[in-house]
Amino acid sequence: MWINHHRMFTHIWRIDTMLLLLNGGLLLGLTVLPFTIELVGEYLQNQTHRLLPSFTTEFLFI
Repeated sequence: MWINHHRMFTHIWRIDTMLLLLNGGLLLGLTVLPFTIELVGEYLQNQTHRLLPSFTTEFLFI
């Protein structure tokens, strides 16, 4: 993911505020992803119906 992200920014000639905000959101989503996966893995057996919206939201965000 990091190599793809780095290569993407070598092709961008102009950076504005919206691009920086979207980039920050993408990196934030990737940072939170391991926490969400850990929650789903820990509660997979008995409370999946409570964590499914959180997990789905995380993947839609990314």
